[in-house]
Amino acid sequence: MDEINLFDAAPLTPMQRIAADFRAALEGTGLGYDTSMIKTETVTPKSSKPYERIYIETVDGEGKIQTQNLFRDCKKGYVRCPPIAAKELERVGLQLEPVSATGSNNWKRLPIAALDFTAYPGAAQEIFEAVLRRNGYGCCSRYLECSDAKRCVHPDIMFAVQCAYRKNLMAGHIFYGKNANVK
Repeated sequence: MDEINLFDAAPLTPMQRIAADFRAALEGTGLGYDTSMIKTETVTPKSSKPYERIYIETVDGEGKIQTQNLFRDCKKGYVRCPPIAAKELERVGLQLEPVSATGSNNWKRLPIAALDFTAYPGAAQEIFEAVLRRNGYGCCSRYLECSDAKRCVHPDIMFAVQCAYRKNLMAGHIFYGKNANVK
């Protein structure tokens, strides 16, 4: 058996720490999220300095790989967030500021040290599900069963989180079946 020396391991970069915390928050829900789709990489553009990003890699209905940016590091100890993540981080009380002075880009930023998903595990879940819903669907064949149960009953969480009707059910809006309360 090979011996592993923990002192030989390279320390995590700030972005790798954020990604690890994000994964751990999702795993802590016990819902069975596939956290292997959360990845980090260093991007080296030809015309600017390298940066590190955290993204979600998904496969669309046609088998094409798609990536959705979650976070990107930027100079001076900040991390950039796309609108989908910024909205949730502001909801939990974190202070973000626009990346550009003109507001032409909707991304926001906050100090890297402030982004700690161990303190905001619910934010990680909301961001992850919001990103997956971007390529989601209206509802599946279980919509009546879900309506009667007043919650999503699909057994595959990675499929279920992409359902728009699931989000309605979570908000108490039931469109079908014996519990219908929206016309």
